[in-house]
Amino acid sequence: MAGNDRSPVTVIGPGLMGQALAAAFLRGGHPTTVWNRSPEKADDLVRQGAVLASTPAGAVTAGELVVVCLSTYDVMHEILDPLEGVLSGRVLANLTSGSSEQARETAAWASERGAEYLDGAIMAIPATIGAAESVLFHSGSRSAFDRHETTLRQLGGRTTHVGEDPGLAALYDVALLGVMGGHPEQLRPRCRAAQEREHRCQDLPAVGHRVGRRRQALRHRLRGPDRRRGRRVPGERRHVVDPLRLDRTPAPRE
Repeated sequence: MAGNDRSPVTVIGPGLMGQALAAAFLRGGHPTTVWNRSPEKADDLVRQGAVLASTPAGAVTAGELVVVCLSTYDVMHEILDPLEGVLSGRVLANLTSGSSEQARETAAWASERGAEYLDGAIMAIPATIGAAESVLFHSGSRSAFDRHETTLRQLGGRTTHVGEDPGLAALYDVALLGVMGGHPEQLRPRCRAAQEREHRCQDLPAVGHRVGRRRQALRHRLRGPDRRRGRRVPGERRHVVDPLRLDRTPAPRE
């Protein structure tokens, strides 16, 4: 099932970003199952060929690769915690925004349930999901990433596995949002520095939580309604345009 070009995919949480993820898988020819607490949010995906599962368990069992994109890790656990053995043998690719500490805790939680875990960071807006230049970072199980790399690259041509530590994708996310520029390889020194700071603060768990909250707020700002319509957000720095602008090309003047 895994490793071929048309392996089934499940997307849990087809909100604005989740819909873009599922649509990219559908364009790539992957049988795609979706689930959301508000089923009507999946109507457009169903018209495109997605299967709407009636329960989270039904969605998870539809394929080996389960992509999760929800508002918080707490929401993810509300949905997936009751499933227990259903997750066994699956690959959970979590693209929910959070901290590196949350990523590591969730990786341990998934392992206890027999699932392989990838934590991810989406450095793109919904309209550019699937584009060749779109960047997504994954960290965690390298073997799981290798098996599903072709499928995951449907979401962005610059999809990259940054390390076995599940918390690395969140750190890369922080680094990239901090500099808004540079090639992913240039982020490695910044990420290592962030990792060292994190280890120095390992006795202060609130630090990781605050970083995750700040990162999530910035990401929501970048992806807000004004940004999706291409309008400048009041008070926004002109060079903070889009996390995909990795070449430092200045924004056009309005």
